[in-house]
Amino acid sequence: MKFRQELPDINESDERALVERVRALEDESGEKSVPPVPEAYWQNLIIRTNQRVDAASSGKAISISWAARVAIPGVVAIVSFLIALHYYVPLQTRQQSDVESMVLALPDPVMDSLLTDASLSDETLFAVAADEDLFDVPSEQIGEYLIQNDNAALFVELLPEEQADQMLDLLTTGM
Repeated sequence: MKFRQELPDINESDERALVERVRALEDESGEKSVPPVPEAYWQNLIIRTNQRVDAASSGKAISISWAARVAIPGVVAIVSFLIALHYYVPLQTRQQSDVESMVLALPDPVMDSLLTDASLSDETLFAVAADEDLFDVPSEQIGEYLIQNDNAALFVELLPEEQADQMLDLLTTGM
């Protein structure tokens, strides 16, 4: 570890004595410490100043300065945001409501009766229908199920008009 060397405070009388010694040494050497400035320096000072101002405000200097101060950090910020958005977006999971979870926990016969009841609220029907594979059954299988469970009237009500007409035609010709 290196210790800091502290200089003692100099009072005004010591400072004046040091200034007088430096002037005395300068007088002994006979040379002035600052050489005179040539006249050409003062004549060209305004021209050189204007050239420096023009160089600093030229299109190239401004565009490089703008790129360094604005464009590059802006592009880096946008790219960082897009990367963060791609990798750090939380997964949104579908949350079930209380009614939906209760209805889905019911046994199949009760669920069937819920589907056929027309007085249910929309939320209950949505909860029952939330099971994605619930209606992925062929219409023939639904018809067989309704006939087996003595719901033939409901089966006839659910038939489209074309199929109902075809069934009536078959029944009339078969008799």
